Amino acid sequence: MTTSLPTYIPIKDAAAKYGYGLRDLKRMAQSGKIKAVQLPDGDMVVSEKSVMSNLAKIELPEFKQHRALAGNPYRAKTSTDRKQDKKVANRPSLRPRMVFENGELGGGI
Repeated sequence: MTTSLPTYIPIKDAAAKYGYGLRDLKRMAQSGKIKAVQLPDGDMVVSEKSVMSNLAKIELPEFKQHRALAGNPYRAKTSTDRKQDKKVANRPSLRPRMVFENGELGGGI
């Protein structure tokens, strides 16, 4: 039976890789939310697994890049939607009409 050791990476690398601020990671380490070790030279390394486990889906870099779309419902048009759009556009009552200078209505465009 082999036991693998946890992977520790420099805190700066973890911040860049997972989209955290350096201060945020340091606070998380100090509060015990993530595993971290201070090296004798003063550098801090963090457990990559503990950083990943603290990431909420919404905090992932892939989701952050599309943050502006949050709350904006969007749905791709289906073939049924496109058929409905054609039906509405072809209804005589909904087609734009020309209005002549004397106020009379012309035929649909």
